[in-house]
Amino acid sequence: MRGDACYLPFATASADAVMIVSVLHLVPDWTSALAEARRVLRPGGVLTLMVYAREHLPVHWVLSYFPCSLARVWPEHQPLSELCATLPGCEVIPFEFTDLADASLSALCRWPLLLLDPTYRARTSYFERLARDDPAELESGLARLADDLKHGRRRPVPRPSASVGGIRPTPRPTISLDHPLVRGVASHGQE
Repeated sequence: MRGDACYLPFATASADAVMIVSVLHLVPDWTSALAEARRVLRPGGVLTLMVYAREHLPVHWVLSYFPCSLARVWPEHQPLSELCATLPGCEVIPFEFTDLADASLSALCRWPLLLLDPTYRARTSYFERLARDDPAELESGLARLADDLKHGRRRPVPRPSASVGGIRPTPRPTISLDHPLVRGVASHGQE
């Protein structure tokens, strides 16, 4: 089913659970999307988010190869404090995201050679947008990455704002209103 995250085609209080996975940063009115997710939840329902908050972007060391995208990526990602303020009572549960089935940028950063494979890059909205919006930067960044990997080098993690200083990169958090269930889901596959 396709739909708008801010106008879900479901009745109020009709869902036991809502999952928002790796998409909230692409929704301009993300607070409305969260309100809509809560609207469709039954009392006691579970809302689970899998997000990268702004503080977690430094984990994406590959952004240093495509600096033009940093100006877009940084403001798109909500600060963790804003997410938590929008979801009173939520719990943040960090976990490592290594799933290559959908080849998220997070998982691909663990397998740098796969970043050079167009099949894997095509699975991420990041590279899809970069190819559309700045193909020259994509090509030159991939060439620098290939050269660095060939010579055993890796660029430093970008720090686009002074507000990031002192924050250690951490794994992707899950935010939930009902943490016992999320603990079970988040711990699945962590080994």
